[in-house]
Order: sequence, then structure tokens, then C-alpha cells
Amino acid sequence: MVETLIISNLVYIDLMSFEKIEISEEKLKINDKDEIPYKRNYKNGVYGVNIPIENNNYLWVQLRENKSGEHKLFFEEYKKFRENNEKEIRKYLEELVYPIIDDFYKGEGKEAKFFDITISIKNYS
Repeated sequence: MVETLIISNLVYIDLMSFEKIEISEEKLKINDKDEIPYKRNYKNGVYGVNIPIENNNYLWVQLRENKSGEHKLFFEEYKKFRENNEKEIRKYLEELVYPIIDDFYKGEGKEAKFFDITISIKNYS
């Protein structure tokens, strides 16, 4: 699923390599032959990725650090895709992505960080 690939990519690339990148345009490999273009950025403490999905609609994934002691997931303007994907995305984040974030900060000897993760669909027509 594209959403989970984007979230994984955001975690691996932005958090673990380029914490202060402003804007970057890249391609995300889906399999051996398919790539999709996307943009990622970091501004005012918010990590973000957006990717075109269909008819001027873009999937946005944003991570904003919080002080609550846990990761939180939010969906905004996501009605069209939410019914089919929300449970799968939530499960994926809880089982795979949250531990990746936690292990990164533990392994680096850094203070633990927790994030509000917002998934939204925006139209640019």
C-alpha cells in the first residue's frame, strides 16, 4: 500500500538522515520497475511528505514532535480512502513504524521522541 511505503520512507529518510532538509523532490520505488515521484520537507519542526495519487489529489503524511510520551495517529480529509485503509495503516504503524522510531532514538543514545502522525488527502485543482 502506497501510504505505508510513504510513512516508512519518511521515517527512514527524514528522521534518520536529513533532519534539517528544507525541500527535496525524489522518487519512491514501489517494486523493481515502478517509481512514483514525491516531495519531502522539514519546516518548523514538522517532517512532511506529499505524493500525487489521482486527479490532482495528493496524499500528505506529516510528523510533528509531541511531548505526550506516545505516538498518535490522525486522519484529516481522508474520507474517500479511510474506510478501506485506516485499520491497515494504524496496524502497520503500531507494529512496524513506531518501533523503528523508538529504536532509532534508543540506539543513538538520544532522548526519546514521540510524534503526532497526520495523514490527509489534499486537492490542488
